[in-house]
Amino acid sequence: MPIESERLERLIDSGECPSKSSEVYAKELKALNDQLDKEVPEKLLQLFNALSDHKRWKIVKLLLNRKLCVCEFTEVLEVTQSTVSHHLSILESAGLIRGFKKGKWTFYEVKKPDHVAKLFKFAEELVNSKVSVLPAI
Repeated sequence: MPIESERLERLIDSGECPSKSSEVYAKELKALNDQLDKEVPEKLLQLFNALSDHKRWKIVKLLLNRKLCVCEFTEVLEVTQSTVSHHLSILESAGLIRGFKKGKWTFYEVKKPDHVAKLFKFAEELVNSKVSVLPAI
């Protein structure tokens, strides 16, 4: 019996599992995994990956205030132009921002500022919320 099956058996024996059979439960878990593979769009993962970097998070937060050009990001973030361009490219690919030319300058803005602001607000509330501890029974 593989180690994973032994662990499932111990979980079932503990009473913390909704199944009586490790074999049945393993099939249910695999089916759930297959369903999630179908449901989670690659674009959504790309969005969260784009926001997982501190500098990219800052870039989007800055852009929620106003449009900015690359030279402004280099000043604020204290990084090179190529680094800023790299981060902007990832954010554009994720569909969060867009660049546009104005003369010789390329400015960037958030594509859907209301939606992105709500996403940021929700994320910040989620990580700043206090976990309520239920009294022991």
